[in-house]
Amino acid sequence: MKNAIALLLLLVAAYFGYEYYSTHLKTTQEEQQVLAIADEFNKVIQSADQGARASGLASLDMGFSLDQDVAKAEVLKKRLAELTPGLTEAKAREKAKVLEMHIAGFIQRKK
Repeated sequence: MKNAIALLLLLVAAYFGYEYYSTHLKTTQEEQQVLAIADEFNKVIQSADQGARASGLASLDMGFSLDQDVAKAEVLKKRLAELTPGLTEAKAREKAKVLEMHIAGFIQRKK
């Protein structure tokens, strides 16, 4: 009897876990569009960090590479600004707002 109750509780927990995953953790198309821009921005950040490390190790001026990274970030900011007014979901708008703040901070720090 104890084994049957334990099995039943396990199945109920698995069911609710699956339901939570399938409803709360799925990303919508709007969120995916914002996340695609976020992924590109992360690549820009990695490129800037890698350039900074390389210039520090070799004692070189890598200002040109940094200018390219800032220009890419400005393009991403512009794309995000074009995308944001068309977003209808609150989660997507919130992610876009946070991403816009991160991009603006990056541009301000690197200029």
